[in-house]
Amino acid sequence: MSISTHIFDMAQGVSAAGVDVSLAYLQSDGAWLDLGTGPTDQTGRIAELVPRSFRFRTGMYRLSFATSHYFAFSEMRAIWPVIPIVFEVTDEKQAHQISLLLSPYGYSTHCSYSDDT
Repeated sequence: MSISTHIFDMAQGVSAAGVDVSLAYLQSDGAWLDLGTGPTDQTGRIAELVPRSFRFRTGMYRLSFATSHYFAFSEMRAIWPVIPIVFEVTDEKQAHQISLLLSPYGYSTHCSYSDDT
């Protein structure tokens, strides 16, 4: 099982490199467990966000995209400083790629699945 992401900047027509993304897991006590963070590469991707030390399981996960620095670096004024996306994993054997289509005043997201066995 894996969780990956891809960000595409619709305003500029390019992959969004250098966006810090963090992943968290919702624990049974209601607290979010931070699993890790990292920047998107030149293709706007992070190939794997689940650390090896974490036993992957079903449940709620949150990806947070820290877009304020990306927009500032791109010299764009934007309304979205952080975009949190909460999603549920119901099959721990599936790979999940959460994609973000980004613009200064709107965004869209979708998930692609594949069998990770």
